[in-house]
Amino acid sequence: MEAHKFYRVLAVIIMIASIGTVIATLHHAYHVIFKGEIATVKIGVYWDSACTNPVPESFPINQTLYEGQNNFTVYIKNEGWYNTSVTMNFSGYWPDGTTISLETFTPMPVILENRGDIAQIDFSLTVTINVEELNTTSYEVYLDFIGEKIE
Repeated sequence: MEAHKFYRVLAVIIMIASIGTVIATLHHAYHVIFKGEIATVKIGVYWDSACTNPVPESFPINQTLYEGQNNFTVYIKNEGWYNTSVTMNFSGYWPDGTTISLETFTPMPVILENRGDIAQIDFSLTVTINVEELNTTSYEVYLDFIGEKIE
């Protein structure tokens, strides 16, 4: 009688295992991985035309400005995935009795149509001193280069 019970339990175990095998052959998972970048608008700002010397972002550049026109050239590179329109914003603070103004010699906006396109931007910061003696000579100028997707 004990042997009969044993064989009955063994038969149930074999049936359960067989059902699991049948289900496994009816179900299969295929694992696919996508990896990469999300397409974005991204620009880089560089001192050189080869775009190997980046202008530091959000880090002060120690630069003495002289009275009159101070000329600069930077290079903007499209490092994103979309056609991009680039503009400049200008703000900052400087000593009382002086003014600092921005003049761009490159027509704005600059259009970078393809990833890797580079444009030269020429501009000047002009300093005008309106008093005989300055109490302080510290200044900060903020230039924002803004890239926007072209539809």
